[in-house]
Amino acid sequence: MGSTISEKILARASGVKKVEAGDIVDANVDLAMSHDNAALVSKIFKQLGVDRVWDNSKIVIILDHRTPANQ
Repeated sequence: MGSTISEKILARASGVKKVEAGDIVDANVDLAMSHDNAALVSKIFKQLGVDRVWDNSKIVIILDHRTPANQ
């Protein structure tokens, strides 16, 4: 059976010929997506000593979980 699209993307981003389900990869990230609820864990990141993202030009936050706000 051939590779899935996810396996192909991860293989290319990791610089290897093939990855399979269960593999651990070290991939170069072109763009990372998160949702607006991720802000709720910012305190945990601060406790871990993380005060910024690695490259803010590669982060996209999608407003879909808490938008529109409760009235």
